[in-house]
Amino acid sequence: MSGRALAVAALLLAGAAAVPARAGPVIDRIAAARAVSCGAEERPGVAAVEEGSDGPAHGLAVDLCRAMAVAALGPGAQARFTVMDAAKDFEAARAGAFDVLFLSAGTIVSQHLADRIVLGAPAFIETEAVMVPEASPVRTLHDLSGASLCFMIGTGAQRALEAALERDGVAVKRLGFGEDVELRDAYNVGRCTAVAGDATFLAEVRQDGGVHGLKSRLLDAPLALDPVFLATGTADGRWSAMTAWVLQALVLGSAPRSGWTGAGAAPLAEAATPLGFRPGWYAETVGATGTYAELWAKNLGAGSDLKLPPGPNQPWPAGTMVVPASP
Repeated sequence: MSGRALAVAALLLAGAAAVPARAGPVIDRIAAARAVSCGAEERPGVAAVEEGSDGPAHGLAVDLCRAMAVAALGPGAQARFTVMDAAKDFEAARAGAFDVLFLSAGTIVSQHLADRIVLGAPAFIETEAVMVPEASPVRTLHDLSGASLCFMIGTGAQRALEAALERDGVAVKRLGFGEDVELRDAYNVGRCTAVAGDATFLAEVRQDGGVHGLKSRLLDAPLALDPVFLATGTADGRWSAMTAWVLQALVLGSAPRSGWTGAGAAPLAEAATPLGFRPGWYAETVGATGTYAELWAKNLGAGSDLKLPPGPNQPWPAGTMVVPASP
């Protein structure tokens, strides 16, 4: 960042610091409850509950919710999380019952939430992908010409697949399924040469392996990207701004230190203190939860069962989570 830009930033922050932070209705609610309430669609590694279990939710979105709570309230704060899989959950979202939501564009539209939320940055970028058995000679979509390809009907993965097949001029034998259990079984017993789906779902199928312990790999080239956005209600602009700062600061926590991030994420995060954060909130939050890269590794990457590469879920230039301005 240039000296002139730093001077402008300093003036802006000085002006902001002179104005007391005024809590809005959501911040008041959070302070009274000493907790942040979050919701997300079910997605392996992002928001899930163990099958047949009444235990707590786990995943990247759950940890990000915890980070929001610590940043807003301190280490003793609670994060209350709902894996949204019922009509009543989306009714609650439309009514503004959640402090933070993690939603794909498709869900925002289908659940009529577009006018009820403030859309933030992507909290996670899902990859639509194709998976084949590890021993398969297939390396690209072109290699699947004439082969059987399985997918879930009516999903974003199907739409991405159809677009890619048309673009590349590849003809395949389509096998569509309405239940993921049927899809898993068909792939694991060899009815499908390949299977298309969300990378998180495919990684879960790969981990399971079915009755024959099938080993699989994802093709390198993705079909499409499908962001899961951080979102808040429309009642409290200050709270929306705070959540955006928390997410971006966590992502930048593992970014290369160059250009405008030359001093690391902490000074940038402290610039948001006038919004209502406590001094030192960034160090406190990272100490309690870790950076975005650490949360990714734990829930979806090398430290998880899914073993997915971060791909676009990294700061630029490795990924697309944060694209910094020119220094």
